[in-house]
Amino acid sequence: MRAQNLVAALMALLALIAAPAKSDTVDYSTVGNVQTATFNHGGITVTGSNTLNIFTFNGIAVLGGISDVTIDSTESVSWAFNTGAAINVSYDVVAAHNSGDCPPLPDNRVGDRVLEAFDVSGSSLGTAFQSGVDPFFPVSGQFGNVPISRFTLTSPGCDNFRVIRVHFTPIDPNARILSCVGFDAPLNDGPVKVRGKNRVLRANAQLIDENNQPIDDLGISAAPVVQVTYSSGVSPAQDVTSDALPAGAGSEGNQFEFLGSGWLFNLSTKNFTAVGTYTVTMLTGDGSDYFVHPTCTAQFVIQ
Repeated sequence: MRAQNLVAALMALLALIAAPAKSDTVDYSTVGNVQTATFNHGGITVTGSNTLNIFTFNGIAVLGGISDVTIDSTESVSWAFNTGAAINVSYDVVAAHNSGDCPPLPDNRVGDRVLEAFDVSGSSLGTAFQSGVDPFFPVSGQFGNVPISRFTLTSPGCDNFRVIRVHFTPIDPNARILSCVGFDAPLNDGPVKVRGKNRVLRANAQLIDENNQPIDDLGISAAPVVQVTYSSGVSPAQDVTSDALPAGAGSEGNQFEFLGSGWLFNLSTKNFTAVGTYTVTMLTGDGSDYFVHPTCTAQFVIQ
């Protein structure tokens, strides 16, 4: 019995080590009320120009300046990824305001801020100006989608804002970069409308290395995997990959299958019954060996 338990424990450990790098979200509105110089949570270490003020339902602010409950008055906050790098990075702003109490004069923007990102060597990738209140403000998308080690948001002086969530895919900075070419039709023609109870969507693509050479099942340690997220259009997107069902090509572990010259996952829509938009994405099967960037992504709609 002890031997069986040991084998089971080893298999569980190996499964964790080989687990694919999937997108993570850190929600700072659910961690309680915290005032600290540094906050390490969910794979990200956060620091501020002054003491961080994290509070329930509201997210991250900085003590001092115009207000203790916003990022304002040239205050800044930095997010560093604990694995050393991340891709698909974005953030949500829960509240923002436009102040007319100091220059520049009031405008039609709220929450003006300067975004700066840094590559895996720590060098700056540059800055970008952003404003407004929305989910999924792009970080990676502003800098060519290269791996990012950390990013900083700074208030230019008057406007203020709060960050409630950060979204990212953690990666090993030493892993290879493989790009995905695909998917084929019909997924490459925009959202596919699914009206019946079941339809099989052919997610077919190629993996290409830095020398523009195709990668087969012998060239990587683990096959890429499919990720499916669901959005109702009202609530934040949620991961529903556990409902993914292969139909003839692909595995129960949501792995793509290498057939001929490409990677294939025939996705059955049978288990996806909620009305809304579903996004299909190819992800790495072993984040220590490689990551897929840019990746292949497509959408289908259940009506």
